[in-house]
Amino acid sequence: MKHQKFEIAVAGYDYRFKTYARDGVEASVKVKCFLGKPDAECTILVPALNDYLRETESCRRQVAQR
Repeated sequence: MKHQKFEIAVAGYDYRFKTYARDGVEASVKVKCFLGKPDAECTILVPALNDYLRETESCRRQVAQR
């Protein structure tokens, strides 16, 4: 599977994090691990996040909180 560049904004940070990943979920997990904040609120800016990935990320966040 091909990697693509993602640009992610995280609540509470002015910096836009950039990473390469296979999909949006992997990209947001990489940024959360880098920050050491698994409950950080991430917004993928580039490329636009489709509804399936947004729903998957939301489900993963809910499971992580339990």
